[in-house]
Amino acid sequence: MHFRRRYKTEIGHLDIAPLIDVVFLLLIFFMLTSRFVVASGLRVHLPESQSRERVQQKGLVIIIDKKGDVYLRRTNSAGVKGEKRIDFSELSLALKSLSRGNKSAIIYADRQTALEKVIKVWDISRESGIKEIRISAIPKN
Repeated sequence: MHFRRRYKTEIGHLDIAPLIDVVFLLLIFFMLTSRFVVASGLRVHLPESQSRERVQQKGLVIIIDKKGDVYLRRTNSAGVKGEKRIDFSELSLALKSLSRGNKSAIIYADRQTALEKVIKVWDISRESGIKEIRISAIPKN
């Protein structure tokens, strides 16, 4: 016995316009609700080095820009970093107060900075009680 089907199969047509509308609405929603964090910082062009050692960044960070200005990088409880400009006369006191728990420091000196400034910061750091001082460089290819 052969039964007849009461429905016909038709080739359908899928309208993707509503799908595109939903995707664009989601895109706009995420663009409007997201926050873009702009990293604040100083532009320092580090010198290149053949001999390098990968070190975890812990302790104090001392930045010397190409004009010779000295900055201390501080991290607050939320992990946001900020640089504060320090005069050479205030650097010793600032390092003494910050180096109580930190016995290491990294110096980021611009490649155009005079060596005299780097040595002066190094000496002040040593006098302030910092035992381990490193100078940062980028790897040479």
